Amino acid sequence: MNLPFYIAKRYLFKKKTNNVVNVIALMSVIGVAIGTTALVIVLSVFNGFEKLVTNLYKSFDPDIKITSLHGKTMQIDTVFLNNLTKTKGVALYSKVLEEKVLLHYNDKQYVATIKGVDSLFDETTGFDKTIKSGTYFYNIPQKNIGVIGQGISYMLSVGANDNVTPVQVFVPKKGLGGSLNPKEAFSSKAFYPTGVFSIQADFDTKYIVTPIEFTQELLGVNKNEVSAIELKTTSSANQMMVKKSLEKLIGDQYVVKSQLEQHEALFKMMKTEKIAVIIIFTFILIIATFTMASAIIMLIIDKERDIRTLINLGMDLSKIQKVYFFNGFLNSCIGSVAGMVIGTSLSWIQEKFKIIKLGSGDGFVVSYYPVSVNGTDLLIVFIIITIVGALMSFIPTMVLKRKLLYV
Repeated sequence: MNLPFYIAKRYLFKKKTNNVVNVIALMSVIGVAIGTTALVIVLSVFNGFEKLVTNLYKSFDPDIKITSLHGKTMQIDTVFLNNLTKTKGVALYSKVLEEKVLLHYNDKQYVATIKGVDSLFDETTGFDKTIKSGTYFYNIPQKNIGVIGQGISYMLSVGANDNVTPVQVFVPKKGLGGSLNPKEAFSSKAFYPTGVFSIQADFDTKYIVTPIEFTQELLGVNKNEVSAIELKTTSSANQMMVKKSLEKLIGDQYVVKSQLEQHEALFKMMKTEKIAVIIIFTFILIIATFTMASAIIMLIIDKERDIRTLINLGMDLSKIQKVYFFNGFLNSCIGSVAGMVIGTSLSWIQEKFKIIKLGSGDGFVVSYYPVSVNGTDLLIVFIIITIVGALMSFIPTMVLKRKLLYV
């Protein structure tokens, strides 16, 4: 065994002659453990919220979305669709057509986005699982039906399965310029809501979903005109690899986006916040490890006779410095490992038993703090603590160097 490391390990577990040194050393380990625990828990909460948001978007957004580079819609044919199914990693595709519309129900109006979808939309996204009341319309053999977001349902005071009064949908006609006659300027159709879906406010207050045939008739377009093709990838596929394959296949007239790229700003913001939290906690840990530096200096003073003995036995300056460096480094490792174990355990308990609640009431997507422990985050935390601990263990050895010059 390396001699400086062996001596440092003996110092670590052997009781010091000065009890104050024991207390300071213990406090340094506890400080590192608390800082590490807090960092692990905070990162786990960030992961939990990111996972929650991702799962929420998955119920409405596809794994990959293809849109036109020019214009709001695009014409597709069987050759185009056959090429999609032949692409490795593509499991399903769904045709969708979106447009801004004005909704009218009784004496209330609301501006929303209509999304016409085909029969594979729920299999592509799992949308049917978001229906909170009523039923999903593809179980009903009608065209003039649809489901509405919970926010729109509230604003219009309309519920599921209202078979008496339909919701009127108005959309501007193409090519009429600024006609002042509403009957000439707008196309309109009516649908009966069969269900109300709830995902989160961004979707609940924006979308109504209808069969694509209804939307195509409303907009006056043919059955080959769509806003986007939404794809579901196989469980073993890499989304970015599938995306690159599709880009090569369909050419540069289309925009292909993965699920993260569809909400790039949101996920970038979440990543930036996570990095900011890591930086802030790193500074907190640096402050906490100052106690460790004090403990090493106190140990150097306490072991002055041992230092002189080691010099007399022929140990050089660098090896004596390593003794106290390893002592501080071991303290930081013990604190970091203890902190990661405690932080991971507390995060697992929260994930399993959902002890800490977000609040009372129905205003939250979930009623508890979501957490998810990530192995990569644990590795990052350990690397940070290792670097900080090594730095704070190295600084006191400079004090020892000056001291030994006068021994």
